[in-house]
Amino acid sequence: MHPRPVWEPAPRSQHHPSPPQPVPNGLGVLAHPWGAPQPPPSAPSPAPLPAGMLISLLTAHPGGPGGSRCPHISFPPPPPAGFVRVLAQARGERPGGPFTHFSLLKLRHSSALGAASLGAKSIGQALPLDYASNADVFYSHRF
Repeated sequence: MHPRPVWEPAPRSQHHPSPPQPVPNGLGVLAHPWGAPQPPPSAPSPAPLPAGMLISLLTAHPGGPGGSRCPHISFPPPPPAGFVRVLAQARGERPGGPFTHFSLLKLRHSSALGAASLGAKSIGQALPLDYASNADVFYSHRF
C-alpha cells in the first residue's frame, strides 16, 4: 500500500501541463508542516486591515516605518535569569550529579562536525574534535 500523499495534485491547466508529484509521507512526519498547520493556541487571530490602511501601507515611502528593533548586537546577550534558575533547580534535584556547570558556544564551523563525530563514534571509530578551534564560549556558569 502506498503512503497517502500529504496534498492532492492540482488540476491540470494551461499553466501546469502536468500535475506535480505528491510528497510521500511514509512516517507521517509531514502532517503538520505540509498538511494542515494549526496556529499555536496562544497566538492571536490576525485582524483584517481596513482597505484605506492597506493602500497607505503599500504606497508608503520605502524608508517609512519599520526596521530593526535591535540595531546591532555582536554577541547574544547572556541567558535570562530564569534559564539559569531552572538549571540550578535541576542541579539541586540531583545533588552530587555530573551537572556542575554549562557554557554557551558560538560555532565557528558547521554543527555537522559534531554529527559526524557522533556517527563515527556509533560505529566504533574515533573522529577527534578540537573544541577550542571549533567554537567560542560566550557565556559560562558554575553552580
